[in-house]
Amino acid sequence: MFKGFMEKYGKLADGKIILILLFLFLLTNIVVVPWIYPAFQTLDTLPSYTPQKAYELISSYGANGRQSYAGIEVTLDLAYPLITALMFSLMTLYTFKRAFPGTNWVQVLSLAPFAVMLADYLENACIVTMLLSYPRELDRVAKIANVFTVAKFALAPLQLLFIIGLVGWLIRAIRSRRQTGQ
Repeated sequence: MFKGFMEKYGKLADGKIILILLFLFLLTNIVVVPWIYPAFQTLDTLPSYTPQKAYELISSYGANGRQSYAGIEVTLDLAYPLITALMFSLMTLYTFKRAFPGTNWVQVLSLAPFAVMLADYLENACIVTMLLSYPRELDRVAKIANVFTVAKFALAPLQLLFIIGLVGWLIRAIRSRRQTGQ
């Protein structure tokens, strides 16, 4: 079953799809986020925080800021982690298939960016809960949100696994040239 999934998923690791995702990723980072994202410090951009710090910030947003932030969390911050996870996952799969052909277990690493996405979604759910329940302070939710925030930042380097694939692909290409050149 998993093998079948990976075969079907592997078909998405196509240059055109990756370029579309890269375009959406860049468009979001260069245009959408600066235009839409709040000018104030948001919880999901902090590497860690206490419940007291979380509610200090939430209080400082004001009613309109809290409403705006919650709206962004349930729109942009739903699409963006998915685009990012798909892009990095497919880039990893694309490069790993070329760097390490025939080693299916290595290709499973291409799913790692979805761990970042999951942590981000769980973080967002907690943040939206805190924003919508304010002025009631949910310290447990804030603590759980922080766990997901820390996890998101800790797992984020997994998105760069495609670089290993690029290096492996390059080494393979150099070895192949040397062998054909002899």
